[in-house]
Amino acid sequence: MRAPSSCAAAYGHHGRVVGVLGWNTPRQMRTLRRLILERTPWTTVTATPAPRRPATVN
Repeated sequence: MRAPSSCAAAYGHHGRVVGVLGWNTPRQMRTLRRLILERTPWTTVTATPAPRRPATVN
């Protein structure tokens, strides 16, 4: 199986989005970085419907 050519992930800690990681996803990264600046609750990120839902690690 071939690895995806792009991906994006959000990271949460204590109920808030605290980090993002992306590979070849500039548009998604701009959106995800905004979540950090706005101190977005983690439940907002995990409630996002697929396929735009970022991979989550908490």
